[in-house]
Amino acid sequence: MESEINENFELAKLALERNDEAIRFSDTKATILLSLSSIIITILFDKSEFLKLFFLTSSHYPRTIVVISLIFLSCGILTVFGATIYVIFPRMNKPLKPGTLFFSDYAGRSEEESKILIVNLTAEESIAQLASEIHITSEIAKQKFIGNRVAIIGEVFVILGLLSIYLAALIY
Repeated sequence: MESEINENFELAKLALERNDEAIRFSDTKATILLSLSSIIITILFDKSEFLKLFFLTSSHYPRTIVVISLIFLSCGILTVFGATIYVIFPRMNKPLKPGTLFFSDYAGRSEEESKILIVNLTAEESIAQLASEIHITSEIAKQKFIGNRVAIIGEVFVILGLLSIYLAALIY
């Protein structure tokens, strides 16, 4: 019985570690996408005078492409920013019952209360707490991965916008 409990505990710890890694990976990916979009915005602001001159001196067809490109860029960048903020600051409903593993559950307790709570946990209760934590971190990871997918779609719009501007410059 005790070896089975130890195996379950180790398996639960492994699952929790994997969830934590997935969350870190998701945060890193969101940061990279946000940085890429910030670089593109900086380049666009740097080249804004050129884009304005190009827009005013070009014929109707390249102008239309530039307007469509800027719409794609704007939508893409707003999507990336919104989605990465969603990834970096996930929203979770506060659990009804406080746990023993998550840092926010310790914040409202004294050090002594935390010690008593952990020392008095049985092996089954410890595994149940781990299972609860696995569920919570799985939900967080799921939200973050959805946000990253949306940010990647936004980045595709940004790239399409940049390629369209390049195409307009070639046509001109």
